[in-house]
Amino acid sequence: MVYWDDSKVPNAASRERIRIPEENSVVVTGSVEFVQSEDAYGITALYDGCLRRMDRVFGKIVTTLEELGLRDKTIIVFAADHGEELLEHGFVGHASTAKKANIHQEVTWVPVIISFPPGLKEGARISTQVRKVDIMPTIFELLGLPQQPYFQGESLVALANGEIKNPTHRPAYTVTSMQGYKADDPAAKQETLSALTMPPWKLIKRDEKNNQTYTLYNTDEDPGEFKDVISMHPETASSMKEQLNTFHANADDWAGKWFSKKKYVERGYHVSAWAKFLKRIGLGPKPVDLTGVISPPVFTSPAENFTFNSTNTKGVIKVEWEGREDVPYLFELHLGEGNYLFDTVVKNKGNTLVRRFKESYWDEFIAAYDPAKFRVKIDHPDHGWSEWRTVHLK
Repeated sequence: MVYWDDSKVPNAASRERIRIPEENSVVVTGSVEFVQSEDAYGITALYDGCLRRMDRVFGKIVTTLEELGLRDKTIIVFAADHGEELLEHGFVGHASTAKKANIHQEVTWVPVIISFPPGLKEGARISTQVRKVDIMPTIFELLGLPQQPYFQGESLVALANGEIKNPTHRPAYTVTSMQGYKADDPAAKQETLSALTMPPWKLIKRDEKNNQTYTLYNTDEDPGEFKDVISMHPETASSMKEQLNTFHANADDWAGKWFSKKKYVERGYHVSAWAKFLKRIGLGPKPVDLTGVISPPVFTSPAENFTFNSTNTKGVIKVEWEGREDVPYLFELHLGEGNYLFDTVVKNKGNTLVRRFKESYWDEFIAAYDPAKFRVKIDHPDHGWSEWRTVHLK
């Protein structure tokens, strides 16, 4: 491993602490007493190894596009949903892997690289702050599509191509729940950590158990965000508090205006404006005839308490139930327990759900989320859920 130098790990105790995040994707804050001076090299080296692997795979994608002659016809966006704390503030990970949120720079500052030779200058760098909400408007402009009124960001095309003189920083908002989506207590998901970043200032708001506290950092003088200077800059703090709280106050109204909160999406129940137009002119899809379809559905495989492993699945997991291939369904899945817990609902057309994976992915990630239980229903509010089915992942 070219990123690893064993001589820089000072002792056996440090090596044991480093091993824990290497072998576990969830390490709860407080469960390990890391020693920054001893463990930082090893923790960072593990992360560098992941970056090296990712870079190699990403390179293969770009090379394939070039070999197929698709490079100039493809918009490439390289970004991340968040960064990772590597002991900068005492621990490792992010909200959902540490069950304690951190929105300092090491978690919120991520790369954004966009490449499209016909529309963006090669090698251009933007020195002012931009946001991930700017990515979608950028893609729309590159595709020649109109900007949408629900966009919260602005296109980066003119900025990247040097068409804007004296650009200014764009205000960036960050919001996360205190313990991420793996919170043991569902109520904890309503407690938030949020921030407004407007260089050189960053204001962080902690809203926990009806108690709100604020900290302020000057990221020019303190890029690691270790020194709270809110008492020294009351006017700056007051202005940023107002902006951040206004953002929170408007969030629900914005979502309610532009996006339906209805859970069900079966056509005929919730359709887009475009689909309604097509229907008016006689080109819309016909509603699915649910006559005779079994509801609630009944699972046919796998059997209750069946055990999946990387050998007997041969890279494929299949779940089947009595139903029809043309019917839209909702499939709800609960994976794992305790620190390894993941819930999701996916849409599926037809009465068979299939997922494929590599054996290495199974052994490294999936098996940790045992047991699994799931249920299914026709994707329409008039139909109910099946019974839960439980299986095991080994």
